[in-house]
Amino acid sequence: MHLHYKLYRLSKVQSKLGFGLMMGLGAVLSMMLSVEVGSGYYLDLRSTLLAVSPVYGGPLAVLVTVALTSAPRISMGGAGVEPALISIVLVSVSGLAVHFLFGRGSADGKKAVACAVTVAAVSLTMSIVHGTGSAPMTTLGLAMIGVKFVATFAAASVITYFQAFTLERDIKESSGIPRQASVVSRLLSQIIDELGEEPFCGSINCLTPQTVILGFRELR
Repeated sequence: MHLHYKLYRLSKVQSKLGFGLMMGLGAVLSMMLSVEVGSGYYLDLRSTLLAVSPVYGGPLAVLVTVALTSAPRISMGGAGVEPALISIVLVSVSGLAVHFLFGRGSADGKKAVACAVTVAAVSLTMSIVHGTGSAPMTTLGLAMIGVKFVATFAAASVITYFQAFTLERDIKESSGIPRQASVVSRLLSQIIDELGEEPFCGSINCLTPQTVILGFRELR
């Protein structure tokens, strides 16, 4: 939560690039832990992070994520390189479509569901087009699609929650500033009313409304 809040506090460009970097590194880690089910075909959860990146980070974020994800997948080699790269592009483009469809600032459950459906739809399409056709592989593929859907929905829901939490926190902080300023203003007015316009001279300095205000500012 704290990391997300720190990214939110950065400039828009920095936060988007940082978010894309986090999703890209997560995708790379997922590929490192992948399971090879065929010659050059791997099962992992990189699609989840590839979808979350554009949906919640936009174009800048997904560019970073795609670059970080594509390079390691190409280096892994195998017959599944081409389908994997096609899948990366399809998930990223579909995620961007969800991003612009639901609005850049939107943070609700529908967006999380759309993100998960995007991953499941692309995974199912790629499984049908490039599947081996064997029964065990089909069963495993369908099970993996279900896992990806659940993982994507969970990740999107967490990000949605933190976006709403951060927005609510910012609203509370911004609404607290006028109240603090109003309290200070009333306090200074009361001080001026108590002292009056005539200066009060002690053994060293004279107190006037102006010197009291200056002194109060120094204390702050």
